[in-house]
Amino acid sequence: MRRLLVVRHAKSNWSTKTRGDHDRPLNARGEFASRQVGAFLTRAERVPDLVLSSTAVRALVTAELAHEAGGWSCPLTATRDLYEVNAGAALRLIQQLDSSPETLMVVGHEPCCSELVGLLVGGGEHQMPTAATALIELAVEEWSQIDAGRGVLRWLVTPKILP
Repeated sequence: MRRLLVVRHAKSNWSTKTRGDHDRPLNARGEFASRQVGAFLTRAERVPDLVLSSTAVRALVTAELAHEAGGWSCPLTATRDLYEVNAGAALRLIQQLDSSPETLMVVGHEPCCSELVGLLVGGGEHQMPTAATALIELAVEEWSQIDAGRGVLRWLVTPKILP
């Protein structure tokens, strides 16, 4: 059994002057929500064994703050391969992982996050607002075996419903 946590980056700050979309930071609400996600996953006993994040500042900081707030010891890796990609590209990236992480957390962007959830669970519309987190369980032994329609959506939570 493999578990995939799909996390959309938290709320970003549109009012800062950055060089572009990739460098846009989180706002205060986004920082708070990122910490909520990390603490929630620890309380829910769904701590990742590996975190893969987009290199975009807002996604990477979301991952870092969740990692810190959750008290996780797992590796956190940033990859540009999760920035401006579609669900198919994200799936191919995940399929290349070795078998060591049983629970993987992927921090990315829209529409990729929503589309990835839909792809893995066989369809449907799954809206991923900022800092939303979806847990998909996959009855496979290796990440290379995951494919469209092979997952079960166990839950999708947003910061608004977290304590």
